[in-house]
Amino acid sequence: MGEGRRRDAAAAVNRLGEHRTRLGLTQEQAAEQIAQLAGRDLPLDGNAVSRHERGKVRPSEFHQGLYARLYGTTVDELWPVPLESARPDRSTGGHLAGLVHCLRVADDTEPTGTLVAASAGLLALAEQLTDAARPADRAGVGRAAAEAAIMHWWLLVDAGRPSAAAHDRAMALAVEWGGTPLVGHLLGWRAGLMLGRGDLPAAVRLARRAQAPQWVMSPGGVAWAAAYEARAHVMRGSPDADRALDIAQSAYEQVDPDLEPPWLYWLSGDILRLDRLDMRLLAEGPDAAGPLEAALAGLPPERLRDAAWYRAHIAAARARAGDVDAAAHEAAEAARLSAATGTTWTLNELRQLSHRPGLAPLREALADSTR
Repeated sequence: MGEGRRRDAAAAVNRLGEHRTRLGLTQEQAAEQIAQLAGRDLPLDGNAVSRHERGKVRPSEFHQGLYARLYGTTVDELWPVPLESARPDRSTGGHLAGLVHCLRVADDTEPTGTLVAASAGLLALAEQLTDAARPADRAGVGRAAAEAAIMHWWLLVDAGRPSAAAHDRAMALAVEWGGTPLVGHLLGWRAGLMLGRGDLPAAVRLARRAQAPQWVMSPGGVAWAAAYEARAHVMRGSPDADRALDIAQSAYEQVDPDLEPPWLYWLSGDILRLDRLDMRLLAEGPDAAGPLEAALAGLPPERLRDAAWYRAHIAAARARAGDVDAAAHEAAEAARLSAATGTTWTLNELRQLSHRPGLAPLREALADSTR
């Protein structure tokens, strides 16, 4: 390749350097401003910015979005995509990732437990293909296998089936194939599992670990983990709840669905709005239930499991405020919706709530609704 063509190829990698120069920033200053936009410490310094600018490392989708915000442009403008590269990803890893996404979409509406066999088969296939893949393709296939393993673990957990081995498998694949945000995501999910089991100290510990900068979580991932931490603090009566709530609410406001990773695909539209209202409910109590209930009324009827989740949180808010009868009514509806879908995730949180002193009507309502 001639010298001129080499320069053209390097320039086509990205346009980060020219935008930084236009603003008169050093690479270290660019790193500092990106961290300010993220609202938290990031494992990003001037050396990392240099590697990004030279095309040695392509930043994560989250960091790409931050670069675009800092430079007042778009991700596509910063990383021009040649027409021949804009086609669908037809690699083995791309096909596997598409199948995992199909499972995620189906999980929104299919009865709990019905997708476990499919997810087990997909994971086994992904691991076989990882072993057989060419060295150049192995990382993409391995990453898809890690996502498949996390999906399989979640489906087992939601169905109330033994899941410890599946969790260890998912964590090992995420670590092996460099999916650091996947590790953080899995820690956050485990925090929610501990919350449902009533192990509140473990829920707090795992949620905090999930928010650690080393995982380079997107705003949606941070918000999700911080929400579990805040809920655990509230259930413990801990003053740390306000700090965790501030983090969760701030992160939810930063969520751009187009920049979130595929495993947080639900953070858009109705669900993103409901999550933000859910944090307001946790912060303000039942006085904030009205907007959440209004938003639930507009939720598509097939999203029964999501409706159960937010109804359970309304029940918890009313119980904390001492309105036991209203809490029991909401809990009964949440339990009915959970039973209709077979999910155990929401029911476990409701049962933990019902064990609190003075909530016998709520326990009775749950028992009646799940017979």
